[in-house]
Amino acid sequence: MAIDSSKPLEFAKGKNAIQLDSEAEVKSTLDKLKKAVEAGELDELIEQQAQFGRSIKRKAKA
Repeated sequence: MAIDSSKPLEFAKGKNAIQLDSEAEVKSTLDKLKKAVEAGELDELIEQQAQFGRSIKRKAKA
């Protein structure tokens, strides 16, 4: 599945980034993100992004 990398992935409406209070939180946050990916928790979000990209490409060809 190809994802349109020109559009940021939204984790929540209007939020396409993870903000941390300190550099010390980076490792634990990345560990949590990795576990979420492995558990399939981001699959639906990624599929929505892929569908959005496909619909844009179809409209552009029409």
